[in-house]
Amino acid sequence: MQKVIGGIWAGDARPNTPAPHQLRRTYIDIIIPLGGDTGGSFPKIERRQKLMSPVRTAQAVDPTYAGLLRAGGVAAWLVASLTVIEVFFFVLYPQPSTVTGWFELFQGNAIIGLLDFWGLELPMYAMFILVFLAVYAVLKRVSQASMSIALTFALLGIAIFFATNNPVTMLSLSGKHAAATTDLQRNTLLAAGEAVLANTN
Repeated sequence: MQKVIGGIWAGDARPNTPAPHQLRRTYIDIIIPLGGDTGGSFPKIERRQKLMSPVRTAQAVDPTYAGLLRAGGVAAWLVASLTVIEVFFFVLYPQPSTVTGWFELFQGNAIIGLLDFWGLELPMYAMFILVFLAVYAVLKRVSQASMSIALTFALLGIAIFFATNNPVTMLSLSGKHAAATTDLQRNTLLAAGEAVLANTN
């Protein structure tokens, strides 16, 4: 801070940073000698408040992405809802611990088997694509390079999930196991089921 007798002292007098939507307040102390322009021993200090323009802390999002942002928001809510439904479903229908148990579940009720084998996560991960794209559209102005890398890894993770988590494959193996006529065929299908289960977990 600087004070100049007969001049102007300027600075932010408030230690607390104003909210982004508020105006920035700059306080100016004008020190005036009591003796007039010729000087004086006891100056008079007047504090005046000057309102500056609003502080902008973030750039506006390109309106071109408005539709994507809405879709991403809806997708995020759907993902959260499906996650809750999936948790309750796992409580009602506990997952088998063996491949034989999975085959029996699929043969008894294919729909429950599909849902119990993380079937709801297929649409969930598909909707994650919209969520990640919306996040990228919002944050790319902060650092486009960093957000491009993050988006690439996110989409790569989704692709790996779809490649390794496929309840339809387990349903198909279950049907073939039920139709098998020899122990060799059944054992081969059990081994394939073990591989699918290992990749999924």
